[in-house]
Amino acid sequence: MRGVRSYNLGFDSESQTYICCDTDRCNYEDQPFPDVTPNGLQCYTCPDPQSPRCTQMVDCVGVQDRCIGGTEPNGLKSYGCVSTNMCDPVPPGVDPGQTSSTGPTCCESSLCNRAGPRPDSGHKDSASSGENSAPSVVLGVFCVLIPLTALII
Repeated sequence: MRGVRSYNLGFDSESQTYICCDTDRCNYEDQPFPDVTPNGLQCYTCPDPQSPRCTQMVDCVGVQDRCIGGTEPNGLKSYGCVSTNMCDPVPPGVDPGQTSSTGPTCCESSLCNRAGPRPDSGHKDSASSGENSAPSVVLGVFCVLIPLTALII
């Protein structure tokens, strides 16, 4: 399995090309540098993970096709752009404290990850109301990564 995992939380961003394989020397090939072309999606982000307000905007790039929003079980905020595979449910046994009712959630449209009531609708966003429309994620849980790690600045 090959792919790219990518996120941009405003204060931290990273894109990783990876390959998961189970035969000898199966990961010898150089992996391509991840695409960092803006893709038109925008998401809310925080100036830092302890910020009380996450109202800044960030432009998503490459495979970052989802917005993420919410608070990690450790209390730090995660708002920004992520690739779809960062929204996959946490595999069993990776973090026993992580369940589908905790942590940030992902959504698919620009600026869909706003916390609190939306000024135009008066409805609460699923990330702040406790209603999860997508599985929880834990940033930083990856498969076996190839040595190429690209930091997007």
